[in-house]
Amino acid sequence: MVKGWTDPDFSREVTVTVDKVTATFTVEIIAAHERSYRDSVRGEVTDAYPSLRVTTYRTYDDSAEVIIRKRGYRVDEAYSAGVAGYPDGWQSGTAYGRGFRNDNDVMVEYQTATRKQLQALATAARDAFIAEQPGWERRSLLRLINDKVRRELSEISDLHRRIAQHEARLAELRAEESKLA
Repeated sequence: MVKGWTDPDFSREVTVTVDKVTATFTVEIIAAHERSYRDSVRGEVTDAYPSLRVTTYRTYDDSAEVIIRKRGYRVDEAYSAGVAGYPDGWQSGTAYGRGFRNDNDVMVEYQTATRKQLQALATAARDAFIAEQPGWERRSLLRLINDKVRRELSEISDLHRRIAQHEARLAELRAEESKLA
């Protein structure tokens, strides 16, 4: 469990070994990924896909490294479940624009043995987390809904502030109007 970087109620440290390489990842349940599209039968449709983040980062600037052939690598990937058209139903992408990086903070090239090994490690960590966290999908969807609720409450707060400003301005204008009347 990583403190100060991820929510301990939604994350766990997972250690996995693939091809004699052992790595420790933090796997975190993140807000579900939404995708909107137009369906010829259902019209406008928005689907939500439960999501996980698999990372070696302990804080924003600090990361544990996965050592492969005496070189350090960092991982920060997001996975969305149940996405049609993707291998094994998982869509992956970089979390916070990081993805797979070497110790010089350079992106690991596609189609390399190192990238494939890092992907295998991250996938193993994801699968181990899923095995020990039943119901994680519901928690991911709940995070999405909570994020939407927070945005709506923020919008309401902004509208109340704007209303108060307009009411104050209206009171000033009425005071001026009464002076002239």
